[in-house]
Formats: sequence, structure tokens, C-alpha cells
Amino acid sequence: MISKKLLRIYVITDNYFLYHGIRELIEDSKVFESYTYNVEQTTKLPTLIFYHKYHTQDIIITDNFLHCYAVSKYRPEKTLILPCNYDLDKYIECFNDLTDQNDFHDMLHFKKLSSQETLLFTLFSEGTTDDNIAIILNITKKTISTHRRNILQKLNLKNRHELYMYALATKEGVYEHV
Repeated sequence: MISKKLLRIYVITDNYFLYHGIRELIEDSKVFESYTYNVEQTTKLPTLIFYHKYHTQDIIITDNFLHCYAVSKYRPEKTLILPCNYDLDKYIECFNDLTDQNDFHDMLHFKKLSSQETLLFTLFSEGTTDDNIAIILNITKKTISTHRRNILQKLNLKNRHELYMYALATKEGVYEHV
């Protein structure tokens, strides 16, 4: 099963027509075909966006500059903030830039991994345990640990939990990027 990246789009407004217009624009443009996305209307900035998730990307469309400041201060790398007064072409351009940037970023990260590390990363994304990896690849658990440490460094991840969350988020296949 191929998993898609998760994209959450929040339209922060009381204007129901703005929300419906942006929702229709996204569905008609098909720019997020390779994503699982959710478009939601709200009148307040959702606190959910401040929780760091590796498998989500957020887009916030708002006219409140305090929302823009709060999000850019606490979560700039995973959130695209757009004002609500853009014209349709500008929204499409921003959405295309976002998808192109994500694909390029993923490709760069995976190019850093050696072939053995890429194979281990793929096995991690499938949920394979260290014991099973050792049997499958005929290597010791110490070797797996060493490769895991190298993967953590190359992908700028802090711990095993982050590595496994990232691996599960990119489950559609590392070999597509290499």
C-alpha cells in the first residue's frame, strides 16, 4: 500500500464564500493529487498546528497578522502561511512551489544515504524489527545500530522515534527518490 503525505489546510475566516472558493480551487487544480489533504474552515487558529508531526504539512490562509506571526515563530518549517487576499493564480503558484519544494527536499535527503542505509531505512518504514533485519541482511545488530546512527546524522533527526516516524511518513518508497 502506498501512503501519501498528509496536508492540512486551514482557512481562518468567517467568510463562508472564501472557504468554499479556496476548497474548489484546490480540488479543481489537482495540485495536491499525491497528497492526502483536508481543507477546514475555522474562526480561530487551531492549536493542533503547533504540535510537531513529521508526516504533516500545514497551509494556513488567513487575514490576521497575529496568526502569521505565531505560526512563523513556532513552526516555520512545516507551515505555509498565505494571506486571504491573493488572486487565484498566486495561490496555485504557491501550492505548486510547495509540492516541488517537498519533492526536491526529500530527494536531497535520500541522496545522502548509502545503498545499505537506504535499504535499512526502507525496512524501518515497513516496521521490520532489528532482529528480523539482522536475519534478512545477515548482519549483526551492532551494524544495524551503526547504520541507524549514520542515518540519524544524515537526515538531521534526533532519536530513533523521530527516525521511525519519518520512515513511516515516507513509506511510499525511498527507492523512488534515489
